[in-house]
Amino acid sequence: MLTGNVKASAYSSCLNIHDVANVQVDCQQHSIAIDRNTDSGGHAAIAITNVNHYSISGCTLIALNTSQAASVATLYVVNSPSGTITNNSFNGGYVTLSGSDNLEISHNTSDSPIEVAGNNATIESNTITLNSTELYSAALLLGDSSGSTVQFNMVNGGWDGAYRQTWESQVGADDGILLQNVENTIV
Repeated sequence: MLTGNVKASAYSSCLNIHDVANVQVDCQQHSIAIDRNTDSGGHAAIAITNVNHYSISGCTLIALNTSQAASVATLYVVNSPSGTITNNSFNGGYVTLSGSDNLEISHNTSDSPIEVAGNNATIESNTITLNSTELYSAALLLGDSSGSTVQFNMVNGGWDGAYRQTWESQVGADDGILLQNVENTIV
């Protein structure tokens, strides 16, 4: 259990969990922050690699001093199956869950896109409201997946509906949910 707010040291993740099993992180609504001004990328507020059977709950994950050209991860998960990510808030940075099967991602809020790649994911009851000053492909991206369920989510890509002459001048995401290379999926 986290008993207070924490901030990552320069050039490191605040919480780096790897090569273990059966881990539970309960932040009790405290924050874990990473600052783009002191990190050149490649780190996250919470990084999970090669972990089996885990849960992340009650966390407010914050990326400070970010811009579209220079963002950092609030949550980065890779090769970590059988995880539960619930009741968290993601602010300012991106969320990537890759190569991780059998995930439950529910009751989270985010102002950045959530990208999920893995089989048999349940993605439900999340609220994703993107910042309309940046360009995104979608609020929720599910890719390289089979057997997943996406339901009861509220998504707002922040797109202003205006056509602009160049791709770089577009803002928001005109796609709420983007499915890429998926099969046997319920939306």
